[in-house]
Formats: sequence, C-alpha cells, structure tokens
Amino acid sequence: MATSSSSPLIQAAEKRTQEYLPRLLTVLNAKGAYNNTAITLKPAVEGGTVDKYVGKVRDRYDNGSVVCLVTSDRLSAFDRQLTSIPFKGAVLNGTSTWWFDQTKHIVANHVIKNERLNQLCPNVTMGRKCVPFPIEFVMRGYMTGSSGTAIWTHYNKGVREYCGHALPDGLIKNVKLPTGNLLTPTTKSDEHDELISAEELVKQGMMTQEDWDFCAEKAHALFAFGQKTALEHGFILVDTKYEFGRDVATNEILLIDEIHSKWGAWLLGLNRESGVVCLPLLLLLLLLLLLLLLLLLLLLLLMSLLLLWLLHLLFV
Repeated sequence: MATSSSSPLIQAAEKRTQEYLPRLLTVLNAKGAYNNTAITLKPAVEGGTVDKYVGKVRDRYDNGSVVCLVTSDRLSAFDRQLTSIPFKGAVLNGTSTWWFDQTKHIVANHVIKNERLNQLCPNVTMGRKCVPFPIEFVMRGYMTGSSGTAIWTHYNKGVREYCGHALPDGLIKNVKLPTGNLLTPTTKSDEHDELISAEELVKQGMMTQEDWDFCAEKAHALFAFGQKTALEHGFILVDTKYEFGRDVATNEILLIDEIHSKWGAWLLGLNRESGVVCLPLLLLLLLLLLLLLLLLLLLLLLMSLLLLWLLHLLFV
C-alpha cells in the first residue's frame, strides 16, 4: 500500500482504497478467484528450474519454453517505484488480454490462452517464449507528456528533431500532431529509457532494417486500430507503447508484453490545459454566443421603443 502522507487528499484516497478492498475481495472470492495479489510461482515439476526476472511492474518466470507474466500491483512512473494499488495488476492484465484478442488479425501475439488460469489468477498471463527486441515502440498522436522522454518535454525546450522526425514551430501542448501519428522508439531499460531514431537503432545493430520495417508497420496499424476503438467508446488514445519479440521455437515476430493497458486516454469533452477544445465546451461557447445575440436584439428593440417614445413627445 501507499506510504503515509501528510497530504489530506492522499490520506483520503488511501482511506477510500482500504474501504474498497473488502467489497472487491467478496466479489473475487465468490467467483473462485484469488485474494492474494503477491503471487510467487514455483516449478511444476519437482527439481525443475525456473528463471525469475523482476521488472518495474511485471515479474517474469521462464522455464525455457514458456513464460509466465505476473502483473503486480506496483505503480511505476518516471522510472520510479511509487506505491502499490490493490488489484491494479488484475485490471492491467485483463485489459491487455482483451486487446491482444482484438488485435490478433493485425499481428500474432505471444499469449497462450488458459481460461482456468485467468479465473484463478487474473493478473497472470502465460506466453510463448520470445527474444525481445531491445526497443520500445512508442506511438504518439498528440503533443503532450511530462516524462523525460515525452515529446512535449523536448519540444518545449526547443527541440525540433525528435526521434528522427522534424517538428514544425508554433505547436502548443496537447494539440494533435499535424504530421499524424509518430513512431518514436526508445531503448528498453529497467532504469532509464533513451530516445533513439529508427536510422540509429538499425545502425547500432539493435534490429535489422527488415525487422524494423515489419514492427513499425504493425505498431502504426495497432495504434490506428486502438484509436478507432477508443474513440467509439468515448476516449482518445493519446499515446502508447508496444513491444515485439521473436519466438524461439518458430522464429516468428510476435507482439509481446502488454497492449493498451496503461495508455494516456483523454475522455472526449475533457479540456486538458490549452490544446484540446472539447465538445461540451464548444457547445457552451455557442450557447453563450446565442445569448449575447439575444441580448443585443433586446437592447436594439428597447432603443427603438425609446426613440419612438421621444419622437412622440416631440411632435404630439
């Protein structure tokens, strides 16, 4: 759980979270699901070995042919472990599971379906073992962000060449990118991700040009599909990241890790700072304009009546 804080807002939020837990546990246990999110796996065969890797949010277990991804309740942001949120892992894992299923027509993924596992441990996914490319495929549709690698962070400092893309002058925060969706890769790291261009990562041997072209095409297609689907449900898919790897058994490139589980989504109608003019705000402005017009007409009518009254006094 979160550490104690002197902030009344944070203390109130922590108290609400604690109040939610009994209700969540009642629902989950009624469905036969787990009540302990801190899962530690062991080899299924006595004497077997399993390699464990602990990431920022996920723990990965590897027995040589299959991997098991445990999405924890840890909250990581700005390259830091901040706190733990009950059942966050189950929500993120369930979201990814849904998106993996919805996008399999675009690119194959690593998920091995196991309905019983999903019921008992909804924060765990079994997958085909892949060798990941050391790149995060970050897709961006808007001039926004606050992290060290965010496009707005660099643009606001005067940067106009970002991950190999030329950016025009005059953009403000949160506007839709006039160039369209951009693929802005970063190196994959447990500590600090670094921006890199497609040309540079191929030059450094991180990927072949052929593999990059394939993954870049799929990243754009996934993001476009995600934006369309999100918009149909009243959201804007602002940015996200994808990861790809090569199946050790088939040599096939697969979508791995997660998909759209923690992207920055803006509700349609939410005006974030200066750049996005939302529908309710636009309607409100139109309504105010109509009211001003009505007041103007009323004022003209009153002035006309007053003029007629003065004329009547002068000539009668």
